[in-house]
Amino acid sequence: MPANARFPAFVLLAALGAPPAIAQPGEGPFYRVVRIPEPPIGGAFTSWMSLTTDGEVAGQDARWPYLWNPATGEFLNLSDVADQQGLDGGGIALDMSNSGRLVGISPTQQNTWTSWGWTRDDGIFWIADLPDSPGTDFIAGAINDHGMLAGIRLGSGGGQVSIWDESRGARDIPADSAFSEVADLNNDNWLVLNANYGDGMATGLWTPESGFNPLTGFPYEDSFNYSNAINNSGWIVGGARDYCGYWYDFCTWPFVWTPADGLLILYDVAPRYDDPVYAEAVDVNDAGVVIGNIYRGLPSFQSFVWEAASGVRLVRDRIDPCETRNGPIGVGVLLAINNAGQIVSWRGLYQRALLLSPYIRGDLDGSGQVELADLSALLRGFGSDGGATYAAGDLDCDADVDLQDLAILLANFGE
Repeated sequence: MPANARFPAFVLLAALGAPPAIAQPGEGPFYRVVRIPEPPIGGAFTSWMSLTTDGEVAGQDARWPYLWNPATGEFLNLSDVADQQGLDGGGIALDMSNSGRLVGISPTQQNTWTSWGWTRDDGIFWIADLPDSPGTDFIAGAINDHGMLAGIRLGSGGGQVSIWDESRGARDIPADSAFSEVADLNNDNWLVLNANYGDGMATGLWTPESGFNPLTGFPYEDSFNYSNAINNSGWIVGGARDYCGYWYDFCTWPFVWTPADGLLILYDVAPRYDDPVYAEAVDVNDAGVVIGNIYRGLPSFQSFVWEAASGVRLVRDRIDPCETRNGPIGVGVLLAINNAGQIVSWRGLYQRALLLSPYIRGDLDGSGQVELADLSALLRGFGSDGGATYAAGDLDCDADVDLQDLAILLANFGE
């Protein structure tokens, strides 16, 4: 039979079976890769990066942060905004909310730091100028979509955790004084804190309803356990210390903590007894998708995505096949994930950062699901040999539409 012959749809479905009425879990998302351009002022300067729910990317240049819109390719440089407002010096971003509010710090002439915020409506503003502000010695570390700020108010006795919102002004958080590092803040004003004891770390959660409570259940409560992020369901992610195995004393493993189930340590990110493991979870979105990095414990650095239903998946194995035809892509360190599942990664000062956007192989029309319309489109192109595109059903990027492509689509049908 000629390679380009078309199979009638009913023949293919009879041979392979119709799509299941109740879909089983498919292979999960793959990621299309966009290389983020170098910002026009000063170049990428630090590894801090974040992104909004709409996919707008924020990063840091040599003076102020910048935002990059992948849909238009346009940059918004806060350096330009600062110049227009007559602000000297520069600003270092520390956090961005899902809706695109920024907070950070700037040096002063007195060799101290002062905190600033930024919104599209208000531009750059000094937090010390806010009504009932926490003061000039406040170091803002987190912001949520409602404009709540969290940070550390410095004083002669050390750092005091403080929060600010427009309705109530600034107020100190009653917590163990050792917990003086703000990790993250969600839209319910749940605040994750870390403590650094010098020879160990601990982590805890403050909520308006329950006050402050340390997170418990770690294998070694007084060892290096820390949090990085919290989502709007109260899921917390970070790193947990535990015994490694036969030859090494301790390793660091990613963890997920949920209000319902408590602590889950992701031991399956790397072989437990082969090499020392240093791995952590760095962010989690509201769908419960966790991202993290494995710095030691595999033959080379790797990054991962975790979901409760599918477990750990290495990102290197999830890149769009069209991107890897000429060899693997160095994804770099995963930094943030948004509620659309997009991930931003950092590849060092001299390599472009990446925006990874998820898609389900077989979703030919971009509807977000693999359904009958996609199956029909693939069957119309079945047998195409040479020059076939993804939209025509070439899911593995080998320029044809064949049984392999159909098998991928059927595996993801209903996703």
